[in-house]
Amino acid sequence: MRDPCREAALANLPLPFCVYVLFSHKDLHLYVGFTTHLAQRLDDHGRGHVPSTASRRPLRLVYCEYHASN
Repeated sequence: MRDPCREAALANLPLPFCVYVLFSHKDLHLYVGFTTHLAQRLDDHGRGHVPSTASRRPLRLVYCEYHASN
């Protein structure tokens, strides 16, 4: 099945405002965040550069929703 959020993230395209949900395979909880650059933010999470999720890795993107930035 086609996943536009993942395709945009992998293509490293500039994105509008995005609300996203990550699933932690470690604690089985969700994390909700927002960004204007999804690919960079997912990379930050994956490398442990986000304090609120660093100890909860590995993480998987399970949802994202785009919104106008204003």
